[in-house]
Amino acid sequence: MIYDIQVLKGSGYDVLKKLGHLLDNREDQAGGLNKEEVYELLKIVNDSNIDKVYRKGFEKGMHEVLCQ
Repeated sequence: MIYDIQVLKGSGYDVLKKLGHLLDNREDQAGGLNKEEVYELLKIVNDSNIDKVYRKGFEKGMHEVLCQ
């Protein structure tokens, strides 16, 4: 799990970086997320932000396929 969090923190996508940092800050603490952390998580993981990440990946993938 630590490696996966580090991968998120090193992502080229700001949304995934923020998610990685949020998870990294919680890893060694007992219990669930507090109210503020849940709010931050919801700001990161929403349809709009995730759609942006998928669209960028789709566009990059299509570009690589078309340019070969």
